[in-house]
Amino acid sequence: MSDHLKTPPGKEKETKIYVNTKDIIWNKKEISFEELVNIVFPSSTQKEFDVTYLKGQSNQEGELINGQSIHVHPEMEFLVTPTNES
Repeated sequence: MSDHLKTPPGKEKETKIYVNTKDIIWNKKEISFEELVNIVFPSSTQKEFDVTYLKGQSNQEGELINGQSIHVHPEMEFLVTPTNES
C-alpha cells in the first residue's frame, strides 16, 4: 500500500548539499568530481581542482579526485578550489 510514497523510477529524492557554502538541491544518489567542479566553475579553462568533502556517511571526510563519485548524504559539504600550480 505504501508504493505511492516511493520515489518514481528515474526521479531521485532531492537532497540538500552545500558546495562552497552555497546550498544546492541535488536529485541524484551520487555526485562526481566533474559535476562539483562544473557547479562552481562552469566555464573555467583551469584544468586542475581540489575537491574535499565533509559530513559524508558516518561523518566521513576526504577528497575526491578526477573521475571519482561519492554517495550524497543530506547536509554534506563540498569545497572546490583551483589547484595552485607552481
